[in-house]
Amino acid sequence: MRKVQEIRPKEIIRTPSGHTVVDFGQDLVGWVRMRARGSAGTEITLKHGEVLDRRGEFYNKNYRLAKATNRFILKGAGGYEYLEPRFTFTGFRYVKVEGYPRELTLDDLTACVVHSDVERTAIFSCSNEEINRLFENIVWTQRDNFLEIPTDCPQRDERLGWTGDILFFGRAACQLMDSAAFLSRWLSELRLAQEETGRVPVVVPNPFSYKHRLIESARGQRKGYLSVFRAIAGVIMQELFNGSVAWGDAAIFIPWYLYVYYGDRRALEENYQTMRALFSYRQKQARKPGSFIFLSPAKWLNPSNWKHFKNYYTASLHYGDWLAPGDGVSRSILKAKFQIPTAIYAMDALLLWRISECLGKVEESRHYRKEYEEIKESYNKLFSRNDGKLFPDNQTSYVLALSSGLLEGNKARKAALRLVELIRRKGNRIGTGMLGTSLIMRVLEEHGYDEVAYDLILQRECPSWLYQIRKGATTIWEHWDAIKEDGSFQSERMLSFNHYALGSVADWLIGSVAGINPDENCPGFKRVIIKPRIDGRLSFAEASVKTVYGLVSCAWQLDGDKIRIRVSIPPNTQAEVHIPQGFDGFVMESGSIVDARGKALIIGSGVYDLLCRRGYPFPLEG
Repeated sequence: MRKVQEIRPKEIIRTPSGHTVVDFGQDLVGWVRMRARGSAGTEITLKHGEVLDRRGEFYNKNYRLAKATNRFILKGAGGYEYLEPRFTFTGFRYVKVEGYPRELTLDDLTACVVHSDVERTAIFSCSNEEINRLFENIVWTQRDNFLEIPTDCPQRDERLGWTGDILFFGRAACQLMDSAAFLSRWLSELRLAQEETGRVPVVVPNPFSYKHRLIESARGQRKGYLSVFRAIAGVIMQELFNGSVAWGDAAIFIPWYLYVYYGDRRALEENYQTMRALFSYRQKQARKPGSFIFLSPAKWLNPSNWKHFKNYYTASLHYGDWLAPGDGVSRSILKAKFQIPTAIYAMDALLLWRISECLGKVEESRHYRKEYEEIKESYNKLFSRNDGKLFPDNQTSYVLALSSGLLEGNKARKAALRLVELIRRKGNRIGTGMLGTSLIMRVLEEHGYDEVAYDLILQRECPSWLYQIRKGATTIWEHWDAIKEDGSFQSERMLSFNHYALGSVADWLIGSVAGINPDENCPGFKRVIIKPRIDGRLSFAEASVKTVYGLVSCAWQLDGDKIRIRVSIPPNTQAEVHIPQGFDGFVMESGSIVDARGKALIIGSGVYDLLCRRGYPFPLEG
């Protein structure tokens, strides 16, 4: 971990109640260096916060028990004293200054930005400035939460390595920054945290494994029985949720992402037994009797369904599609008892099937393929209808089923259409939480609904990504509606303005808008898939990703019925270039005519300028 940047204050604010607050213009992680001059014994207090409330007052109640306060006492040496804290970090944008001995100026405070020493590897820009701001917000949020471990948030009394958050954000994380060493080291902690049963905790490292120390620490805070009660409740809750699907499953997903984006076969080898143990745990839990009680009586009274109950995964409590619009904590948990665990169980089997193949483990690959096919059959029997509708009938149900191949043929087409209908009914608004959001954009494009994906990314009303931009966000929020239209806050108990899970859309911006993707069959960008998805609401887009082979870039510009695409491919690699639909006739490449009708262009390393014109045949003039 190191200091990577220094930021000067943007503004000094005098709040309506008379407090002095410094705005650094960016929600960041680190600390403040201050210079001050005053008499000996003068005490200066700095309090940190992420936002101002709707009255313009300093606000940090969302930090809960985290004090986020630094106190400095001047020694009165006569000149300036430079004061900088050690062995701490804070998430903040605003600093309330109390006791400063003279008029505060913008030169008196400097924010020091700190994160683990991971290099940024991707840039993106397009013709929509709000989308550009969104992308940079996502980068900032990863930077702020990659501090020693991948945390959920950097400001409140939590700052834990929640496995679900990094699972949802994992693909984006591997493109935005060189996360290979960082995540590999964290996976070594995950392996240590795995229990003998195969269960993986929802938090790694797992502080709740030291239950007695947590309770003793709460007693030491001298806050009475309330703090002790909260500590005990926290331990109990973590024990109940430690089997939650889509959290501990990071043990399977994150090594796969390291393999796909960095070609790191070792990540699969080192974590393979961890993956197998987790799946065995899931299998034993799914086959426990009594799970069928969460299904409707019509399901469990039908004898033809009984053989499928062994694949209906509902054991333990689950976080589900965490914080979907309109869902609080309790609704997320209650809705997670239906199809979500079974769909994730199927995804685990599917990934283990592929990972076993990659490692040359033929028999185990056959085993996991068989498991996947059985779970798939059971899923269709218990949760889907012939008309493509699923139970429950919400956006996340369709996203999970379609992304994991649980639906096929006409049923899949009907399900994709139903997903679009649900989005349209919400006024082209997203209806997914952290889990569904990480998959929805790719699912839409894979089923030919690029326009709908663009509708979601360009939406400015809540819930949407650009709603946060419209409300002045500089990082990604935990809740879609963390700040409501009237300026009030969604919650105090669970309100983070620096949470990267919903920033998983960065993967789609790079891979679909700009069109840069790794070929999973030739991992590490040894073979690149260039496939930009064009929408007339953007006039240009460009991105570059620094891969293990070098820099891959793609830029396109739309001009009437013409589109120009510039692609750069590094040495020792190959690319498969898919011309956008409607323009895939004859293509002019650096002055030569290339036939791209119904096929991709295969190119080697180098820089390529492609001119495509809507329609056929391609006119030879300019």
